[in-house]
Amino acid sequence: MRSENRTFIILLLSVLIEMIGSGIIIPLLPFLFTDPDSAIFILGSSKNVDEYGYILLGFLASAYPLAQFIASPFLGSLSDSKGRKALLLYSILGSVIARILTGISVVTGNIPLLFGARIFDGLTGGNISIAQASIADISDDTNRSKRFAYLGAMIGLGFIIGPFLGGILSTIDISFIGSALPFYVAGGLSLLSFSFNVCFLHETNNKRFLSTNATFHFISSIKKAFKLQSLRNILITAFLFAIGFAFYTSFFNVFMIERFGFNERQVGYFFTFIGVVIFMSQGIVVQKISPLIGSEKILKFSLIACGCGMLATYISSSWYYVAFSAFIFGVSNAMSTVELSSVASKESGSIGYGIGMGAYTSMNSLGQAFPPLIAGIIANGTNPTIPILIGALCCMASGILFNTMYINQS
Repeated sequence: MRSENRTFIILLLSVLIEMIGSGIIIPLLPFLFTDPDSAIFILGSSKNVDEYGYILLGFLASAYPLAQFIASPFLGSLSDSKGRKALLLYSILGSVIARILTGISVVTGNIPLLFGARIFDGLTGGNISIAQASIADISDDTNRSKRFAYLGAMIGLGFIIGPFLGGILSTIDISFIGSALPFYVAGGLSLLSFSFNVCFLHETNNKRFLSTNATFHFISSIKKAFKLQSLRNILITAFLFAIGFAFYTSFFNVFMIERFGFNERQVGYFFTFIGVVIFMSQGIVVQKISPLIGSEKILKFSLIACGCGMLATYISSSWYYVAFSAFIFGVSNAMSTVELSSVASKESGSIGYGIGMGAYTSMNSLGQAFPPLIAGIIANGTNPTIPILIGALCCMASGILFNTMYINQS
């Protein structure tokens, strides 16, 4: 038990470091194509924003999750047969390379390199799913939700520290680095995480699946997961929830820029606020509530509440109201993501946690892949705030679907 607790703490620290890096980068990406006043704007002219800036942002936001959709089941099933540690190290090393390349693309204004870096990051992006599988290896029904809540809290904490750092770093201009400092810092954090795991992480998968076709065919992994009805229902719910989440988050920055004139630092601070809400919710609220009423009962209400928070954002006329709606979104999103992961993990035991959680991550990634593309086209042709409304409706629909499919089936 002491060894399992030590491994659990190492996994949490690893996820925290990685998510700080992600938290630095993600809030800054919209400024590359939508804000001519930003130091990292790379389109050259402000007129290019209305012509194709929003569409490029949509494609960029889709590049990572689409690549991750392809890679996650493959990496997850490999971790079932080859072990978690090696695949986790591979994923983290991919983040190091991708974030450095992103920094270079920003400095040089090389848009193809920027897209290539995001795609490469997605193809090696098994960090979270493998960490989830590792935690599932060392957990049981008595502590699974609690440990996944801690994992979610680390993700939330990463999005407290990361956007705050990103907002500060974006204002620092070092002559030989230029405006790419936030991206290089994110790469350095991934390198720190890689070194940390090489030295301290122990293998958690002691019951490896020695033979599986899913190792080489990501579609086979998803098919295997979908054969389990209870897991299939969770995957479909998570997919629809991810669609709503992607519509909301991919253009939330643009929403704040367009409606309230926020700059990089202000967006970073706002993401920090949302991160605080998620961290507190996952670290305290979920841990107190989940053992009392159970994951399924929480999801029955939290998925719909998350959509309500998004809808409140859309109709807000002041950033103060947005802050209140973001609080509702943060609490309900924290509860939803933790409990969806926990239920998916519980339902994955018979086929292997790597395959199950890889399929779960893959469906999340697929759900987040195409909405930014659609949102970019919508924003370019109508209004950049419309994706927030679409996201709200999709999240509400995921809650209705969960209640009709999973709860009734159970």
